[in-house]
Amino acid sequence: FHRKAGGIVWSLISEGGTAALRSNGLGHGWAGLYNSGLADAMGKGLKSQSKDLSPHAKLVLLVGSYMSDQYNGRMYARAQNARRDLRKAYDDLLDRFDVLAMPTTPMKAHPNDANSEPGAMLTHGWDMVNNTAPFNMTGHPAISIPCGKSNGLPIGLMLVGKHFDDAKVLRVANAFEQHTNWESL
Repeated sequence: FHRKAGGIVWSLISEGGTAALRSNGLGHGWAGLYNSGLADAMGKGLKSQSKDLSPHAKLVLLVGSYMSDQYNGRMYARAQNARRDLRKAYDDLLDRFDVLAMPTTPMKAHPNDANSEPGAMLTHGWDMVNNTAPFNMTGHPAISIPCGKSNGLPIGLMLVGKHFDDAKVLRVANAFEQHTNWESL
């Protein structure tokens, strides 16, 4: 299920991100305090400087607008419904284990090349979050800590816990850091 989470994640990000940008950062339906100053500043900024948005933000807006217009929110609704199944799958695993441990990123860091093609920038930017983004959608507490090096670059270990069990995730991370000299690994 973890490998299939990407479809859920990207559907939610594209349409949800587009809705957030279209609403000048406010979103809709939240019962808390809305920041009218933020909405005004974002609205003015988006109108006057939209060309300065990153390629990632522009692609999210394009894809999210297309998905919303073409499918009338149906794909977003399906992804929201599938999010519950994804959360349950992780919850079921966490009923058996104290925490889940996995690489923070599924590969080494890409070189930062400001002159790379937009397509390469998008691919390299998004393929780095395949392990982290599902937990942004399910709300499970997660932390990344260094656990070793490869060619001088740190390798991240991501620890994920049950909902509202942030303290356990932090205790496990702390125990690892206290008992491991990751820089020598």
